[in-house]
Amino acid sequence: MMNKVMMIVFVIVVFLGSLALGATPTTHPSASQSDQITISLLQSELNTVRDFQDTLLTTVFWSLGTIATIAVLLVGFGWYSNFRVYERDKASLSQELRSHLDNELAALSTKIEQSLNESRDSANKLAHEQREELSARVNKTLEATVTKSVAPLSARIEMLKSGHAELQYAILEINRERWRAKGVYTNALREGVSILNLTTANQQGWRISRALDAIQADLKVLLEQKPPRAAPDAELLRDISSALDQVSQDNPIPVNAIKDLLARTRAG
Repeated sequence: MMNKVMMIVFVIVVFLGSLALGATPTTHPSASQSDQITISLLQSELNTVRDFQDTLLTTVFWSLGTIATIAVLLVGFGWYSNFRVYERDKASLSQELRSHLDNELAALSTKIEQSLNESRDSANKLAHEQREELSARVNKTLEATVTKSVAPLSARIEMLKSGHAELQYAILEINRERWRAKGVYTNALREGVSILNLTTANQQGWRISRALDAIQADLKVLLEQKPPRAAPDAELLRDISSALDQVSQDNPIPVNAIKDLLARTRAG
C-alpha cells in the first residue's frame, strides 16, 4: 500500500516537473554550450517521463477497465446464482406448501367422512329403533285385530275342511263298494289304500282301523278267488306298503296281518 502511495506521489511530482519544464525557457545570448547540452538532456528526460506517464495512465485505464469488467461479471454471476437459488427455494417452498396443504385437506376430508359416517350410523340406528318399535306396535295391533276377526273364520274353515274330508271319505267308500260289487278287487284295494291315506292325514284313529280291515278283507278275497284273478301290480303293492309304514307303530297287529297277505300275494 505504501509503495502505491509513493508511486502516485512520484508520478504527481514528475507531472508537475514536466509542466514546469514544458514552459518556454528564456534564451540568453550569453548561454554557454554546456547549458545547451544540459537543457537537451533535461528535455530528453522530460520526454521519457511523459512517455512513462502515458504508459502508466494507459495501464491504469486498462486496469480500471479490467476491474470494471470483472466487477460486472461478478455482479452478473452473483445475480444469476441468486436467481437460481431463489427459483430453487421458491420451488421447494411451493412443493412444501402444496404437500402441507394436501395433508391438511386429506386430514380434513377424513374427519368429515368420519363425522358423516358417525352421523349416518346414529341416524340409521335411531331409524332402526323407531322402525322396530313401530313394527312391534303395528304387529301387536294387527295380531289382536286378526285374531279377533279370524277366529270365527278359522272355525268355519275347520268345519269346511272336516266336511270336505267327510265328503272325500264317503266318495272313496262308495267307489270301493262299487268295485267290490263288480268283482274288481284290485281297484277296490286301491280305494282302500286311498281311504287309509286320507284317514292317516286327518288322524282319525277309528277310521284307520276300518281302512286296515277293508284292505285286509280285499286281499283275502283276492287270494281265495277261484279261479285266481289278476294279482295287484307292483305299483299298488308299493302304495300299500308305504301306507302301512305310516300306521304300523299304532296298529302293529292288523299291519302285520296285511303284510303276511301281501307276501302270500307275491308268492302266489
